[in-house]
Amino acid sequence: MIEDEGAHMSRWKALTRFRLRFLLLLVPICAAVAWWMRPPPPPADHWITDVEGAPIAGARLHFFQMDERSEALPTVSYARITTDNEGGFALRLPEEPSGIAIRITQADYGTALVRLSQFDIERGGNSHLRLPLVSPNSELLDRAVHGKVVNTDGEPVAGAEIYCPSVRTPGDGLVSPVFPNHSAMSGVDGTFRLYLPNRPLSMFSDEVARVPHGDERGQLIPLNSEYFLEVTPPSGSAYFPISLSVDNVKPATIELSQTTREHQFEFESLEGGLIVDPELRQWITVQYHQQGEQRAHVPVAREVIRDGGSLVAGEYSAEFRDSTGKTIRWENLQVTDDSPEILRFKIPPPVVFRGRVVDGTTGEPVAGAFVGGRSGTRRQNLALITPQQWTALEAESDEVDLNGQAFAPFAEHYTFDAVVRTDEDGRFELSQPPDSEFYAMLAFARDQLPYYVRVHPLREQLEQGPEADAGTIPLFPAARLTVHPKFDLTTGQHVSLSPHWLFEEGDQPAWYSDLQKAHHEYGDRQFDYVHWMKLNEKQPILVPADVRFRIEFRTPYDDEWNPDNRSEVFQIATGDEADFGELTFSPGVKIEVRVTGPDGKPVEGAPVRRLIVRTNERAWSIPHNSDADGLVHFYVPPKSAGKLAVLYHPPQGKRFEAPVQFDAEKYDPNKPLEIELTKKQVEAVKGAWRE
Repeated sequence: MIEDEGAHMSRWKALTRFRLRFLLLLVPICAAVAWWMRPPPPPADHWITDVEGAPIAGARLHFFQMDERSEALPTVSYARITTDNEGGFALRLPEEPSGIAIRITQADYGTALVRLSQFDIERGGNSHLRLPLVSPNSELLDRAVHGKVVNTDGEPVAGAEIYCPSVRTPGDGLVSPVFPNHSAMSGVDGTFRLYLPNRPLSMFSDEVARVPHGDERGQLIPLNSEYFLEVTPPSGSAYFPISLSVDNVKPATIELSQTTREHQFEFESLEGGLIVDPELRQWITVQYHQQGEQRAHVPVAREVIRDGGSLVAGEYSAEFRDSTGKTIRWENLQVTDDSPEILRFKIPPPVVFRGRVVDGTTGEPVAGAFVGGRSGTRRQNLALITPQQWTALEAESDEVDLNGQAFAPFAEHYTFDAVVRTDEDGRFELSQPPDSEFYAMLAFARDQLPYYVRVHPLREQLEQGPEADAGTIPLFPAARLTVHPKFDLTTGQHVSLSPHWLFEEGDQPAWYSDLQKAHHEYGDRQFDYVHWMKLNEKQPILVPADVRFRIEFRTPYDDEWNPDNRSEVFQIATGDEADFGELTFSPGVKIEVRVTGPDGKPVEGAPVRRLIVRTNERAWSIPHNSDADGLVHFYVPPKSAGKLAVLYHPPQGKRFEAPVQFDAEKYDPNKPLEIELTKKQVEAVKGAWRE
């Protein structure tokens, strides 16, 4: 019996070992079968590319469900996937409809963040996500901004979001992004690299991309450019956001400050009490006024505005602006170490602007003139107001009803937040309501030239209290000149057109010198010209009456086309009208300049400007930065002559000018003009002074 029991136990152990071996063998077989029989992954419906349009394969994607009331990135993702060899992936959406964020990481590129609102997702059309990341083998690598995000102890900060809204080239040229514009993020070691997408992907073909300021530089962002960055700390950290400019010459170290203490915000209502309705509070923004070398207004996170959060000491401002344009600006507040936990933004007292409107020809007061506080720009052509419409407005009381029928025709030409009338002595008091902010005042009346006074120069007065004296505002008599601009729109182009008058010597009235003194075309006090004229439409414009003048039309944003101005002199009586006739346009002459160094090699990024000289104006144009071949071009008026120059003032060094003269009639398009820079000038343009 003992032997039989022993044999039985042996057989049982052997069977158990067999079963275990079988199970161990069966598990991988089952796993392999399950893997082989798994349902195929959903087909790719979105694709990730770098800034040049190359697919980013093998990128790790983390999906986060966003709270529409917050910009903070959640700590836990709801899905994780990897892009295929074409950078493709199937978009994963949360169970409940909402906006999402996708954190994208790839070892060779770094990390980026894409935010898609619920509206973006429902609308579609954003299946190709172009990131501000560059390949380590790209020629764009050296033009990108790069560096490290750290705390005040020099320790790396991972997960900071870095957004770039614009870049300034050498000489302060503007580079704007192509939207949608996504963010980069700092890696686990705090490092980041970002290149601003500023041209459509056609930039890598022979097609010329028409983008804002696109013809003012080469295809690549030049060296020695400054990226403006908005850096948001990782969610849940005790760091405060920062905004700053960083050059692309050397690595940057971005230091995030530690927040000091917790605070909550309160906002006074115009109707009394506080704004507590979440639907209204969502339209409120708060900004921190960053001081020091990197002065900037830094946005405070929406969740901090809503629920409170950690702040740093300093000055803060708050603004309400809803979808209808209604605006409230509260008084700024100072946060110190002794500030209470609850911070209240208070409604400021109404600002009152005082002044006196006089007849520019006699100096006598103008009673019943209109003075408006402007907050926006429209067509600005009061010559289109009919006599009947003037009569209706002149029947208004001392304070004009901006929503009334009498003011409606004027609202098509100006955006006013308040309009008052002058008293018998020409004096006025114009109150700026708390839900508005004037950038200028405009005095106007029938058959008078509107006169414009900027508010900014009055800031010193307003710092002493909520009152400012605008002084004396002159009104001079106006006449009408009818113009018919004719432009061939079949070219696919459009030009902006504005008129300017130039006074002629000769038989001028006795008050002519006073008119000249009031005529500061680009100053803080000036006559208000028509902002834009309609093409291929006959229209009147207001011009000075009783004086000798020529009219000059300009296309300030379209140098490629030039109005065919005439030397005809006009002198029209007050209230009368003359006919200019048709205004035609001629193409500008394309002048090319090649910038080289003393070795004859092209210099990229050199800021070249054109000196603009008119009867009453002498100014340099905005810069055009030379491309990789050292070339830059300008469109100049036919038969014009003048000067082009590399004009640059490095922050650490002396301003220099390297000029060349041009003559449009004698220019040979096969022989670009030449500007040769010295070795020191080349080094300055390339940012050697930064190293």
